[in-house]
Amino acid sequence: MNKQSHKTKNPTRLWLETHMLGWIGFVFVVWGYYLNAKLSPNCWVVWGVGNLFMGKYCFDKKAYAAAAMSFVLIILNVYGYFSWLEN
Repeated sequence: MNKQSHKTKNPTRLWLETHMLGWIGFVFVVWGYYLNAKLSPNCWVVWGVGNLFMGKYCFDKKAYAAAAMSFVLIILNVYGYFSWLEN
C-alpha cells in the first residue's frame, strides 16, 4: 500500500482525515446539550456518542488528558441515562 505524503494529498481530504472525528463529536455534544435542555433522556446517549468521537479524536491528537476526560464522561453518560430512567 503506497501512502501519499501530506504535501501531495488533496487539502480537503487531508482536513477530513485529520479533523472530521472532532467535528462529528462537536455536533453530537451540542445536540446532547439541546436535548438536555428539552429534558430528553436521549441526551445521555447522544452525549455518549459525542464523547466517544471526541475521545478518539483527542487520543489521535495526543491530547491524552482531554481523551481521558471524554472516556470518563461516557461512564457518566451511562449513569445519567439510567438515573433519568428511574425518575
